[in-house]
Amino acid sequence: MTPKIVASHTAPIDDNVSDLVDWIELKILESEFNAFNINELSSLTEEGEDEENENYSEQDLLNEETVLTAIDEIVFREDKLGDAYPFEMAATDTEVRLKQVERNIGQWIYLYCLIVSHIKSDGVNVSGFDLTSEDRDILQIASVYAAAGHFGKAVSFGWPRKDGSKFLIAIKDTFLSMGEGTPRDSFLSGVSPHAKDVEIDIVAWTSMNDDLPGKLFLLGQVATGKNWKDKSILSAIQYVFDTYFSRSPVSQPIGAMFIPFCIDEQYGGSRHEVLQDLTGRFGIIYYRLRLPYYALIGFNRKGVATPRKEESFKIKDFIQGALGAKLFDSTFSN
Repeated sequence: MTPKIVASHTAPIDDNVSDLVDWIELKILESEFNAFNINELSSLTEEGEDEENENYSEQDLLNEETVLTAIDEIVFREDKLGDAYPFEMAATDTEVRLKQVERNIGQWIYLYCLIVSHIKSDGVNVSGFDLTSEDRDILQIASVYAAAGHFGKAVSFGWPRKDGSKFLIAIKDTFLSMGEGTPRDSFLSGVSPHAKDVEIDIVAWTSMNDDLPGKLFLLGQVATGKNWKDKSILSAIQYVFDTYFSRSPVSQPIGAMFIPFCIDEQYGGSRHEVLQDLTGRFGIIYYRLRLPYYALIGFNRKGVATPRKEESFKIKDFIQGALGAKLFDSTFSN
């Protein structure tokens, strides 16, 4: 089976650190031994770079800085994602490898996000392929796991819904379960009766101990494309409440965006500063260093039914199809 995604021959050292480490991770997946010696970055610069730079000591310094920057990013991912990160630094601190353990759902979701982040030829991946609607729906599956892991109760609301429910029925069922708001029985005059999800893909909440109104409450959007910044659910929330409810929920919703990408330093700002800006524009950003972590928690909750848990096999099937081989034979661990 021909792989759909293949790492480029040369390391994208001139790109951001996330792309560089993503490239390393793809190289690990391609490797016969599922490992990569990070010192190899020193010899994997763009062709002819050493010849162009006659100051070899300066070049060596740049290469060393590239290696250290990549190591810092890998350690950061390993620290923040924990068991949901499928890679690890070896004891030598020079080799990065795929964890030789039974793969859990968080790791599978991380690998899905890694692949989806680079489906187009972009210096990390040299090939390219299009996502089907079923492929894109996998991110909604992963996102509802994450929402359940972070908030407790969650609904996969995006269209098409698994039960095929129409919009007003889905609104009523969801907010009846939440115990807040009164959805309308019919569409207002002049409002299209063909609404599907009105940009709401995920609804999640945490109830108080008495299960009465007043709760943490999330409305989220799921986006697999790099144009996810083109629209924000924050601008849709008030419209939804005004149009489809006779009485809005009394709890103030938290907007959220679920994406497969990493967030990098940008425009001279740190990752902290970039996320501070993005959060103000889009709500909580569940990006690749958050989504798998919370999805692992949501998937493994005991005594509570996790939405769409029976569809988890789709994630592994997608990864094996994208990599062109049955690279992983392990099952999900709980």
